[in-house]
Amino acid sequence: MRGSRLAAVLVAVALAAACVRAGFWQLSRLEEKRALNRRQREALAAPAEALGGDARIDSRVGRRVLVAGAYDSLRHVVLRGRGYGGAPGVELLTPLRRPGTPQAFLVERGWLPAADAATAHPDELNEPGVVRVLGVVEVVAPGRGPVRLRVTSVRGATLLTLSRLSIDSVRAWFPYPIAPVVVRALPDSGARPYPVRRPPQPYNESMHLSYAIQWFFFAAALLLGAVFILRSPDPRR
Repeated sequence: MRGSRLAAVLVAVALAAACVRAGFWQLSRLEEKRALNRRQREALAAPAEALGGDARIDSRVGRRVLVAGAYDSLRHVVLRGRGYGGAPGVELLTPLRRPGTPQAFLVERGWLPAADAATAHPDELNEPGVVRVLGVVEVVAPGRGPVRLRVTSVRGATLLTLSRLSIDSVRAWFPYPIAPVVVRALPDSGARPYPVRRPPQPYNESMHLSYAIQWFFFAAALLLGAVFILRSPDPRR
């Protein structure tokens, strides 16, 4: 076998090995996602923990909680560009203040339709007095790069509109401490139609299985190509 053919075979085998490794890495990611989804289902099925004013909300990440407090109807966070059912809209978050603690936390109250996927009127959805929220505590994923924040006033209420939530970016606009987590309000048959409450979305498992199959297919194709090179006659003979 001449050197060029041997080199081609070695390159094909090396690439096939890399593809196999990538395929098994995708399978490991699949198992990680499955484990995360199992834990999420177990957490959502467990009884909700009632939290008093002195309880640390950030220590309950991933768990269902039942908290009582008062919404700050003069301050809201609006996440623009949030679709639902094919319709454009926004996600509305409002700080909830509990008695006995100066720290408030943002409640993701749900989705609102908005033709421009940016404009909201939370003043029409005020819930005065003490409210009880059944939700799940979620970590705010860190983002890369600066966050463009727009501050507007609607009927005396301040709206902080941004494309993704950044606790560090919004903290400066509140006169009290904000917890580093968010409580996502869970669907409730007794809740108002709007904002639309949505449960936490499960982690995507199918993408990793699909990618693994693709990588193994590429590996098989490369190995078949190497076999073809080995078995094909040398045209120079």
